[in-house]
Amino acid sequence: MPGSFDLDYSGAPLFGNALDVAVYAYSPDGGYQLIPNVVPVRVDRREGPEPSAARFRYLFDDTMAATYGWPNSFVQVFGVTAALNPWVVLPDQRLVIAASNPDGSPWVLWDGFAEVPQINAEGTPGRQAASFTGVGLEVRLWDSPISGRIQRDADPSGIAITDGTSDISTDLRPRFNPSIDGLGSRGGSLPNATGTGADTIDPKTGNQYPVFVDPGLERSPDPRAYWSVGMAVRYLLATENGAETWVVNPPLTSIDAMLQTYQPAEGYDVIDPKDPASYTFGPLQVPDFDAANHELPEALSILTAYAGYQVRYDQSADPDGAPQTLLSLYRRDQWATIAPKSVYLTPGMIDPTVNNARDIELSLDMNGIVNAYQVETAQRRVEISWILRPLYQPAAADAAASARAAFRLGNLSDQPATVARKYRWYGADECGDGHWDTVKSQWATDPADFTPIFPDDSDGTPSWVTRYRPGSKTLLSADSDHRPLKADLSISFDYTGDPGAPWDGSGTWQSIRGGWKLLPDRLGIEVTCEYPEDWSVGRASAIGGGNELVPGGVIRGITWWAAPPAGAPTFGAMPALRLTTVIEDDLRMPISAPKRIASPTTFARWRIADRRDMFQHGSVDVSSQNYSLMGGDGTDPVVVRDDTAAADALAAQLRSRREAPTISGSITIPYITDYYRVGDRIDGISGVNLSLQTNIAVDQGEAPTYPWIVGVSWVFDPRQETHLILSDRHALPDRR
Repeated sequence: MPGSFDLDYSGAPLFGNALDVAVYAYSPDGGYQLIPNVVPVRVDRREGPEPSAARFRYLFDDTMAATYGWPNSFVQVFGVTAALNPWVVLPDQRLVIAASNPDGSPWVLWDGFAEVPQINAEGTPGRQAASFTGVGLEVRLWDSPISGRIQRDADPSGIAITDGTSDISTDLRPRFNPSIDGLGSRGGSLPNATGTGADTIDPKTGNQYPVFVDPGLERSPDPRAYWSVGMAVRYLLATENGAETWVVNPPLTSIDAMLQTYQPAEGYDVIDPKDPASYTFGPLQVPDFDAANHELPEALSILTAYAGYQVRYDQSADPDGAPQTLLSLYRRDQWATIAPKSVYLTPGMIDPTVNNARDIELSLDMNGIVNAYQVETAQRRVEISWILRPLYQPAAADAAASARAAFRLGNLSDQPATVARKYRWYGADECGDGHWDTVKSQWATDPADFTPIFPDDSDGTPSWVTRYRPGSKTLLSADSDHRPLKADLSISFDYTGDPGAPWDGSGTWQSIRGGWKLLPDRLGIEVTCEYPEDWSVGRASAIGGGNELVPGGVIRGITWWAAPPAGAPTFGAMPALRLTTVIEDDLRMPISAPKRIASPTTFARWRIADRRDMFQHGSVDVSSQNYSLMGGDGTDPVVVRDDTAAADALAAQLRSRREAPTISGSITIPYITDYYRVGDRIDGISGVNLSLQTNIAVDQGEAPTYPWIVGVSWVFDPRQETHLILSDRHALPDRR
């Protein structure tokens, strides 16, 4: 039965007529020039260090070819040597895809450069086609890898100059906070940026940015600073894209405040944006990053990801209508403040006033959750002074003049260890291999007790294991010029404290400046002079009070231990040797970011990030001869380096990367829209009341987490569509 119906589109429609889009050749001098025989096929944008891409196709038409000279064959458009023709797009020609805004101004959809065409020719006469791709204008940022760095003169006057005249362009690698194998302030990540208030002020651009300084400087006040993510990004933008020839930088003055990281405050498990007491925030130290040979976009993406940010390139028209490309930074973790957006789909209805999505494909991945992180740091290190024991069995007969010659270095090449080590090896005997007990005058195998250095836990559980602990040549203590001191061996004739134990602070000591070296595989020293009986102390230096102790400056390294004379200086007792060095703890810094209740799974899923090259903890023990020099209070160790705060911040940021499940998929919108952009969040699908929230604890103040738009594609041919690519896994460098 015939009939009719009326469809009332009430309200503002969510889509309308197809967009009138055209392709233009563009130059700053010539402006826009329409290319009517080229049509856009699609534009693709992705987050991160990837330029946008576009695809175009030629319109082949014999009539237009005869009338206007349009090409009508792939032969006329293919290759880098294609004939010059105003209707042929050449490689590297700048093109703009644009439509018109309601006020007549250009709506720039894409701006970039053409690449070599692709042809398709079939056996059927007349069936041929030619298309070509284009790459976004931002690709010019990939033209030159980062090479060298700008470094400031390190002399006291030069390092204070901020007008650029003391900043030198060098071929040194641009390595932020380099990690080295060392101790204390000389190990782990070293600061190598100009400090607070020392930014370079560029006279041409007005930009302010830090530059590199020598990481080895030891000066008070310290002119060095650690690079934060914001500082490093400012430096790269100002030095690698300061002219902004192709791409406009974000305002450099706002970057440091922007690139902050958030973590729950102590005693809080969730972050309530309305409660400042529930969170802490601050800059994140760059984890040893060498930008050399990276292109600028790649380096920016790596650095900003550590702070929970990502990079995108926005294209628009400036006030004069010229196309411009803007580099934008946007927060890409759960602390984002940009309001999420919805898509609209009401099943069973065709009303375009309530629908804007045609196809939706989504998946939820719970297996990818990692909601707890440990950061593996270097083992904690402690500077100690230890009373050494002979690692050999002395014999009174060895003191005879006729016997002593056997212990000359030249006579030891074919001797067994029991002979070669005599009067040369002194140590702690950590593993009980054997030592001479100077109190009981007998051979003993009891291992050294390190409990005074590494106390038991509060429940009595030991915190150290019996093992070898070789010492370090460099100490944690430093002199008045902040230069690290060297390991020290001292001798005393009046020490009465326990042998084979930490120094108790008593006795009169004199340093031995030469003729010995640290044992490479255990805590101890080896006498290296040719003849132990003629062991020179070197330049005299009394430590702990007293005058020069060793008569004539020569240690009788055989006689004094084999048969100590009854007279001075030994008075019938073996001298004591004290070694000041740095040993390794069996525990590292306790850095972890445990599972939060906001993660929607019952189980904690841990991962470990290896940052042993970066984070350190070093202290000077009460036993060290330098304890008072370093300001010790007589009770507690002096902490000279503690990277806990920086390591905790990194652990929290790593946890935020994957503590919620990943929603990925695509949404198709049947028209061209720039309402949705890379970096937007989609909170749900209205009409079917589907929430895409992936975390819990929102009722306790936690900000909801939603999937992100990581890619946007505009399709113009054969029909106009906008494709949104979703994923909520926030990008961080894969290094653990």
